[in-house]
Amino acid sequence: MGNECNYEKLFGFPSNQSEMFFHIMEFFSGHEFSQLSPHLNWFVAECIYHFGEERTLSFLHDYSSTRVQLQTIEEYFHGDMQFLYIVEKNLTSNDYIELQSMSSFMDGLRRYAALLATQHGASVEKVAHDCGTNRRFVQRLKRAFQVS
Repeated sequence: MGNECNYEKLFGFPSNQSEMFFHIMEFFSGHEFSQLSPHLNWFVAECIYHFGEERTLSFLHDYSSTRVQLQTIEEYFHGDMQFLYIVEKNLTSNDYIELQSMSSFMDGLRRYAALLATQHGASVEKVAHDCGTNRRFVQRLKRAFQVS
């Protein structure tokens, strides 16, 4: 016994070698980015667009839930001036970007998966159960995206 804790299971932080990481990569490759991106934070969506899912998830794994300086972003994602221009336009007054938490990222994926399931005719109860949420969340999602 010890004070060890499996944070991946507890909070959903996928390491690059974890089974969850590979499931997330499969999820991305199986869906159209233009449909998925509105459910993601702007920074994550831009990173995926410019650098791909794997590199973005690695960056999130290392820096989620933190304030990251522009210099760190430039070092990690060097070479793409369009991306850096977009990031610079969204900096705080002291050259930081506040990154979303990994759980917030996972919530975006969950929202998208729930929306897809409802659009394909799954019942509210099944979607709520499968996505680990409640009926009210699914009903609000259906209303927001006008799913019958």
